[in-house]
Amino acid sequence: MYTQEKNWEKAKEHFETGVRMWTKYKNKYWLAFTIGEYANMFFKMRDYKKAVEKFKEALAIYTELKSVIHKKRIENKILEIEGLVKTNR
Repeated sequence: MYTQEKNWEKAKEHFETGVRMWTKYKNKYWLAFTIGEYANMFFKMRDYKKAVEKFKEALAIYTELKSVIHKKRIENKILEIEGLVKTNR
């Protein structure tokens, strides 16, 4: 909701709360999902460095979980960002 409204500070708080919660409950699937959505927020903000950082965090968890579909989706998003960065140089 906050991301759609471009209320970035509230969105950051929301995602950071989610990350803490899923870490506390040791639910790696939802932790990876939340971090991936957090990365998408940074992507929308055009903070590509932070987006890739967060996508790589999610990727590491999906790799550990052996979630091939989610892993591929995140890898594709990282490649998309790397392509945007190269074309904007």
